[in-house]
Amino acid sequence: MLGHKGDLLLLHYRPDFSALLEAQLQVSGLRIAGYLEAVNSYLSVVELGLYESTRKIYEELAARGLRLDTAEWEQSQQELLDRQRAAMSGRLNPEVPSSRYLCFYPMGRKRDAGENWYLQPFADRQRMMHEHGMIGRKYGAEVKQVISGSIGFDDWEWGVDLSPPTRGPSSG
Repeated sequence: MLGHKGDLLLLHYRPDFSALLEAQLQVSGLRIAGYLEAVNSYLSVVELGLYESTRKIYEELAARGLRLDTAEWEQSQQELLDRQRAAMSGRLNPEVPSSRYLCFYPMGRKRDAGENWYLQPFADRQRMMHEHGMIGRKYGAEVKQVISGSIGFDDWEWGVDLSPPTRGPSSG
């Protein structure tokens, strides 16, 4: 790691907690393990930010004339969510970056009096997330981003992994 906050970073993408535990046990069985001291860890699961898609689903269902909290609304919402899950499966199951460089940072939203993110109107939060996402998209060709959520698993709310994207053999 470059910097003073750590000597070694191990990042594991695994499909479930059992596979992650298996990876942890494999690392603990390595010869180098006797020289390592874990002073920090972070556990999270890959997630998708749903501010945009949630708004779009509600707008589409309302435009169809469906009423909230009805069986028809619930069924139509589930169909749209299933379609989105299929379209976003590559983001939910990311390819492990082959780059030797990685930037990781855990994050959380403010909850202080007068600055509580969750007390802001949904439309304002959605707009801020959209603006933030548009900045990140400018760098999509240079940086692969994996966002993981950790509410209930760790001290932070989510983590962000940034690395150069995996390149094919012809892109050098």
